[in-house]
Amino acid sequence: MNKFYLCLFFTLLFCNTFSQTEDALIKEAKALIYLGFTEGDYSGRKKADSLLNSLVDRNDFSSVKNEILANLYIIFTRLGRTPDVDLNILNKLIEKYQTGNVNDPDLLSQLTFFRNRMRLSLGEKGAEEAILKTIENQLQLKIPNDTLLADAYDILGREYYKQKKYEKSVAFGKKSIPHYQKANLNQLFISSLQATGAAYYNYDRIDSSLYFMKKAYTEIKKNANPNNQRMAQLAFNIGVINQGKTGEYFEAEAFLKEAISYEIKANGEESPTLITYYSLLADNFFILKDIDQAEFYANKAYSLAYDILKTESVYLRSFAAMSLSKIYVIKKDFDRARKLIDVVVEESIAFYGENDKFTSQAFNDKAFVEFSAKNYEEAEKYLLRSLNAAESIDRVYSKKASYSSLNEIFLKTKVYDKALYYAKKRKELLDIHLKTDYKISAIDNIAIAKAYLGLKYLDSAQMVLKEVQKKLPKYVDAPELELELRALQNEILLEKYKSVSDDNALEEAYKNIEGIIKKIISGKSSYSYQNSRIFYSESIIPYINTSLEICQLLFDKKKEEKVLNTIFKLMEINKSSILLDGITDFKIKVEKRVSPQIMEEETITRVSLMEINEKIYKLKKDSTSSTPSLNILIDKQLKLNVKLEEIQDNLKKNYPEYYKAKNLVEAKPLDFYQKEVLKKGQCIVEYYISEERLYRLVISKNKIQFDELPDTKRTIGQVENFLSTIQNKGDIISLSKQLGSVLLPEFPLDTREIIFITDGVLSRIPFEILNYKNGYLLENYYVSYAGSLQLYDEQVALHKKQNISLKWLGFAPDYKDKSLATNKKEVSKIAKLTKGEYKLGQEATKQNFINTSKNASILHLATHAELDKGNPMLNKMIFYDNGEDAFELTAAEIYGLDLKANLAVLSACETGSGIYENDGVMSMSRAFAYAGVPSTVMSLWKVPDAQTSIIMVSFYENLDKGQQKNEALANAKLSYLESVKQPELKHPYYWAGFVVSGDISPIHKGTSIWWYVLAIMILILLVFIFLRRRKSI
Repeated sequence: MNKFYLCLFFTLLFCNTFSQTEDALIKEAKALIYLGFTEGDYSGRKKADSLLNSLVDRNDFSSVKNEILANLYIIFTRLGRTPDVDLNILNKLIEKYQTGNVNDPDLLSQLTFFRNRMRLSLGEKGAEEAILKTIENQLQLKIPNDTLLADAYDILGREYYKQKKYEKSVAFGKKSIPHYQKANLNQLFISSLQATGAAYYNYDRIDSSLYFMKKAYTEIKKNANPNNQRMAQLAFNIGVINQGKTGEYFEAEAFLKEAISYEIKANGEESPTLITYYSLLADNFFILKDIDQAEFYANKAYSLAYDILKTESVYLRSFAAMSLSKIYVIKKDFDRARKLIDVVVEESIAFYGENDKFTSQAFNDKAFVEFSAKNYEEAEKYLLRSLNAAESIDRVYSKKASYSSLNEIFLKTKVYDKALYYAKKRKELLDIHLKTDYKISAIDNIAIAKAYLGLKYLDSAQMVLKEVQKKLPKYVDAPELELELRALQNEILLEKYKSVSDDNALEEAYKNIEGIIKKIISGKSSYSYQNSRIFYSESIIPYINTSLEICQLLFDKKKEEKVLNTIFKLMEINKSSILLDGITDFKIKVEKRVSPQIMEEETITRVSLMEINEKIYKLKKDSTSSTPSLNILIDKQLKLNVKLEEIQDNLKKNYPEYYKAKNLVEAKPLDFYQKEVLKKGQCIVEYYISEERLYRLVISKNKIQFDELPDTKRTIGQVENFLSTIQNKGDIISLSKQLGSVLLPEFPLDTREIIFITDGVLSRIPFEILNYKNGYLLENYYVSYAGSLQLYDEQVALHKKQNISLKWLGFAPDYKDKSLATNKKEVSKIAKLTKGEYKLGQEATKQNFINTSKNASILHLATHAELDKGNPMLNKMIFYDNGEDAFELTAAEIYGLDLKANLAVLSACETGSGIYENDGVMSMSRAFAYAGVPSTVMSLWKVPDAQTSIIMVSFYENLDKGQQKNEALANAKLSYLESVKQPELKHPYYWAGFVVSGDISPIHKGTSIWWYVLAIMILILLVFIFLRRRKSI
């Protein structure tokens, strides 16, 4: 009997223990599942599924309720991946509930809701109404189940989103948010915020979309271990909205970079999603005119899509191709751009159809290529197709893009009534969807004002701009928009002056110009890369042109000194400013005590990046190149770019004084240069060419003269004809007289030296062979050139600083083909004259130049040179090719050198020629100037070898006599003309191609230290003798 009670006791104890274990296991599983809902930690779901399935498989539950809960939580772990299976289970669970005498209304509500949720997923009729009924029932309770209510609102919001009923999706999504918050289901709260933001986005309520997206992003960042995948998606969504909708491009940049970082953490560096992210970031940099960074990311997107992943996705391939096509457009490589975009258009139509938002964008991008290539009719055709596609799907932002581009093309082609029509259509559209965004409103009104201006509706244009002025101060960070606004105001005021001779309008316009100059300089300073600054410089040319016209009209009226100074600033603003910045940057870093380690790291990174850029450019040109090699280089390019950005951020954060000082500065007043820079007998002649005008500023020690020269287009045509005639050895006498009479001023009587600061096509001709008073200018004046007066001032200062002893270094390589007959003779002669060192023939290698050039005071390169028409950074000097080592020294490599020489004589063809960008000629001479050489002798065309040698030897003989560089070169040319016997060899083609640029000071020969020692000893001896004699007296 005792045994029976003992067995009964242990049986009851076991059952009770098992029941407690069962409850604990269910509770543990639930906790693991809910960690995902609260903390975003889904790692325990697998364990929860295992625990629950072990209970279900045992099928020995202590209660029906536990059985139902175990099965319900298993459904939770699947997250709705198998709705048909789950629906069948839920039906059985409800039946068990009803037959198992379970009394838990809340559990029944959950079962019923989840059954209807699965029905909704499967598209069953009545499911939506059933969930709405669940919501109604819960709201009638005194204490509703917040989790159930939130889930019900959320699932309906997502269903309406799928059905593209975005207004309803927003309404239900918003209602889910507070209930998830009350239930402390943080991850579901965040998910609902994100879903509501997405619904608002597609509902074209951008302000609200951005609010909910940012709220979700902020909340998820609070987690100790945020979900990288979700962080990437949210950051990307916010970046896209900022870029494509609100125009907050800097904010877009930050979020897109974060999206890339989180996506790599979540899915690795070969995630297909990164193609989209890289492409969008490239587009963002493109909009910001940061062309170098745009190219880096476009290259990466294209490489990932086409070469690494070889994706079949039309969407991903097209995205990458569209981004890269824009880069080719900026490089004016329209054939490559068309090759990419034509495939995108074709594939988009085939895959998405004509009437689709993506196809609409493809049409828009195709139009951009044709518009940039000045095929305006073709561009208009594609824009109308883009608009038709956008209107057929009633997609707001596709229509916006089409309206904007059509407005732009009609402004460019001066069809102002159509430009006005599309500007107003865009404004009507965005007034509905982004009416609170002051920046978007300003952009719309500026487009309308431009059209009004073109139509000469000046009052209407001014009225619209007043509205912009009133609202824009609310928008704190829009420097480019403020610049455009001021420039447009000046265009309107200028037109008003012209139409009714309103002097007040002219005065008011002039007052705006100082602000315009400051905005331009600040804008240009914000870019880290040369190409980006050049692209920005091109974009602000119309502002400079209008400002100069205003100043010229005002100066003609009042002859005020302040106006003359403003004219000078405007003429200098786009001349060698980037080169000047590069030259002065090191000096400023030293002054502001930037760490030498950081300086060295930045230099190494920049040089490495330039080398990578060069290799990528060459590989892209070579159709036989290895794709894997290119991809590796593109990865390195991007990493170096990121590293350089980090260095810049470090400088900005830890060396704020440097960062302020490094920015480009305005030119000083003219009287500073008259007093401090110009010597007696010197005269500066500076030119500026706009589309319709040619200005000339003449500055001497005691006088300044400014005028507009007549018939600009005819003069430019004559200059081009003049250059062509020189190179063809034709008769230049008539053209020389014509151009001399137009371009040259009446020089002050005491003038002996003239420094020309040229512009555009004028940079291609030697002014010394223009006719002046019945002879070459060369016959009476010493002529030299400078990139700008600011640059000249800096180069003179640099020469004084580099006042080192004479150490001449010459190079004259041998060539297998196209040998130079006299280059070795030329270098040998000059070496004897200067007691210098030289490398001839096989010793004249690139590596020897790099190893020995740093300590030379004069560099002389009697080599071949080649220009690269596609990329001026790949212009090159060619050294001896030994078949093993690199023998081409590119401009990019020279930019990375730190040279101490005060003169580089580039005795090679076209070393002063190259592509003319908006900061000057991208020549080999410019590269040496950037590397720290304050003076260069350069050639403007393919100069003959024999005559070059004669002139170069004579030039050094004159330098040895103590003559200034301009004087030495002029006298060398005159000596050549006196000595040459054959009349045909007196043609300027043979002798006028070399010119001197930059500092013109004579060469400092240096004095041996022993002379100083001897002088001191003699002085001491004389003092000793004097004292002895005095003592004896």
